[in-house]
Amino acid sequence: LSGVSEVVVQGGRRLEARVALDAALLQARGLDPAAVADALRGVSELQSVGLIDANREFYLGLVDGRPVDLATLSALPIPVVGAPPVPLASLGNISLEQAPEFVRYQAHDREAVLINVLRQPSASTITLAASVRAWLQAHRDVIPADVHVEAFYDQSDLVRASVDSVRDSLLVGALLAVLVVALFLGGLRLGLAGAIVLPGSVALTLFGLSLTHQSLNLMTLGGIAAAVGLVLDDAIVVVEHLAHNADRTRDVHGRAMAMADILPSLVGSSACTIAIFIPFMFLDGVTGAFFKVLALSMAFMLSASLLLCVAVLPLVTPQAAPRTAGRRGRFARSVRFATARP
Repeated sequence: LSGVSEVVVQGGRRLEARVALDAALLQARGLDPAAVADALRGVSELQSVGLIDANREFYLGLVDGRPVDLATLSALPIPVVGAPPVPLASLGNISLEQAPEFVRYQAHDREAVLINVLRQPSASTITLAASVRAWLQAHRDVIPADVHVEAFYDQSDLVRASVDSVRDSLLVGALLAVLVVALFLGGLRLGLAGAIVLPGSVALTLFGLSLTHQSLNLMTLGGIAAAVGLVLDDAIVVVEHLAHNADRTRDVHGRAMAMADILPSLVGSSACTIAIFIPFMFLDGVTGAFFKVLALSMAFMLSASLLLCVAVLPLVTPQAAPRTAGRRGRFARSVRFATARP
């Protein structure tokens, strides 16, 4: 299958050729078990004889003296001192037996054979998993009828779950951002302006991941999903500030002055959050392999959000003052009602 780097089989039963030597037959020819074992090792080896240059290519030359079946094994000559060699079959009994197993493998609380299909680094886990399932379905006739085949662990399920999590986070986060801004500021256009930061931050994050030669995997997708709330928080703060300063932000100079008011707080808040993830980028070992890319994707998301909130959001936020006069009174009464009845 395309994309497979290795197939590792664990468990099951293996057969071995077992030689039971007869002590009387050995003694009659002046042999001992150690001598027979050494002779078997010498004639049943796989050795390299070097490279052969032909057709403008190098071919690896191998000499294979291993017996291919029991008949070949039975006919292997065993040297005898002072006499012609004798076939191995004349020294005892040769049979095909089950090899002893010291490790057993289980799946779903019963003994099983595990076939691990490992992908190449550049291959897609989802595509490879689908190819394996399709291959098993198409070759069901070559598998014995009493063999039950099922997926014990499918890594593509984790990838799909991570992709679904990012999708849900983006959709739900954007919807809630629009609703919160529209509800408290009284303008749907203001909510849509704040939601623009979310897809923009994701796009810049994907661009940054490509520049750092990172791929979309469980950790990068998880970092994007985890940073959605922080990204929307910055956007809501900027939109709310611009909306409440609508009178002074009707020109470019007024907006710049309004943004200058909250810029230190905005930058400080984002910088403090980004600083949390910077140490993770310098981790080594297995921990670093997992959390380095997670921290990198979250740092990209927060940096992109800060850039868009400062440079783009003031230009696209509509000039509309929030309609909150009636809401303030209702909100104040609700707070007084709740605090009076803890």
